[in-house]
Amino acid sequence: MQPGTSLVLPGPGMTPDAVLTLIQDHRVTVAAGVPTIWMGLLPKLGEYDCSSLRILLCGGSAVPKSMSEGFRTAIGLPLACAALDDEAAQRSRIFVDRRESAFDGVGDILQPIASGAIKESDVLGDHYDLAGGKVKGRLSDSDITFFKNAGGGHLDLMTCETVLAQLGKELR
Repeated sequence: MQPGTSLVLPGPGMTPDAVLTLIQDHRVTVAAGVPTIWMGLLPKLGEYDCSSLRILLCGGSAVPKSMSEGFRTAIGLPLACAALDDEAAQRSRIFVDRRESAFDGVGDILQPIASGAIKESDVLGDHYDLAGGKVKGRLSDSDITFFKNAGGGHLDLMTCETVLAQLGKELR
């Protein structure tokens, strides 16, 4: 986390109303959850001010496209899925943190490779390629970009901050 940021944890009250109240009252910008949490929030989004949100992350399992699009329709942001199912893998621009270690026990990317949905060669680049300008990430607003980080969740946040800095923005 950067100076001036706050970490808001929901505690035991994980009802949709409680979570949305936290988002609204604390002006949360980045939120993460599993699909069951997001499913509960979707029908109630219109009852709360979620205009502070900039990034919605979903992990644990794949997100149905209809649910991600439901968030895009309701608040202008899709869910960014941290799990890569076969369909999403085939539609995504895929990047990894480091090619040398990306295919050693990293299940999210090994699953669609094992099923034949994608090949290792479908990975367009790694963090070094992206940061060095060797490859481009998102080419259009309709692109789905999957970035697989083999490290902990804190590295996902650091990657997000790096990407935002490259765009001339900051995580607030």
